[in-house]
Amino acid sequence: MTQDQARMIVAFLSALGLDRVDVVGHDTGGAVALILAIEHASLVNRLVISNSVWAMDDPWQKSEDGARLASEIPTARFQAIEGASHWVQQDTPEQFSDALLTFLK
Repeated sequence: MTQDQARMIVAFLSALGLDRVDVVGHDTGGAVALILAIEHASLVNRLVISNSVWAMDDPWQKSEDGARLASEIPTARFQAIEGASHWVQQDTPEQFSDALLTFLK
């Protein structure tokens, strides 16, 4: 399923005439974003994975897993957002937006 979603995004970017984009993926979208970054690296400028394995108070995915993933990817950075559950954008919208915009600048 995530492979199919990644192929659809590649087709969509092609239809829009976009050669390189910043990608933000949350939850299962994080898996799709990782596939894009691995299998279509030339399309991905910067990659943000939110709560695929991120979030300090996420009951499903532990922050330790996110930190480990970031340590395995060259130039990756793990950004903890205190007080956020799995739905970090809803729980701490300002902190999430600030962290995202700071990274994308």
